[in-house]
Amino acid sequence: MTNPEALAAAIKDAKPFLGFRLQRTLDAGSIASPEARSRTAQQAMAVINEHPDKNVRKIYAGEVASHVGIPAADLMQLAERGSRRPEVRTSPTADSSRRENAEFVALAIMVQDWNAIATWMSESLFSDDVYRRAYLAVASVTGNIANALEAADPEAREVIERAAVADIDSDPFTEAKNLISAAVRRELSNRNRITDPDEIRADRDARILLEELDNTTMADAAAMELLDWLGKRVGEHA
Repeated sequence: MTNPEALAAAIKDAKPFLGFRLQRTLDAGSIASPEARSRTAQQAMAVINEHPDKNVRKIYAGEVASHVGIPAADLMQLAERGSRRPEVRTSPTADSSRRENAEFVALAIMVQDWNAIATWMSESLFSDDVYRRAYLAVASVTGNIANALEAADPEAREVIERAAVADIDSDPFTEAKNLISAAVRRELSNRNRITDPDEIRADRDARILLEELDNTTMADAAAMELLDWLGKRVGEHA
């Protein structure tokens, strides 16, 4: 298929229906207040929990957690249960930008057990700038926390200090997949007007790879390819 518009339409039509519905729900929702974040997360989880596979639900739950700034563990539990009428609550006094969301969970694993997750981490996964800077500080010294604290700016240092003592009971690769999935979908949502045929094909391949993250035999390779795709695209407008 050489017609860019036709190819773009074909890719759009091929987008998984669950992902399409979820993106519409997130786009329509608000995260302007704790109550709004809770409501948006609740609506998104109701959509996600229609899927019969709990592993797929958990992947999408990680994306929602990253979007609304609610702890990933909370939404993972809702995905695990699969309730069609999930209840999501947030603290009205919590700071959404510093909340222990999916990005913080991944950072905590990286700080506490560098080798368990470092392979899957990349600057391009972090939408929160302070978390991104914390990641860069830790990564620059290959997980040496004392050196990372010295290298980090005050805000990033505070995140690293919290991450070092956080009580995290999550599978490293699952958390990495959550971040990769959320970051790739976030980037794809900004590329709706791409007309270059090669880029359209690359985006189509990225969407296919997102689905392969759910396949235990293909997830490793899919994650690496998505990290490569993401690094190139995010670098274009960094």
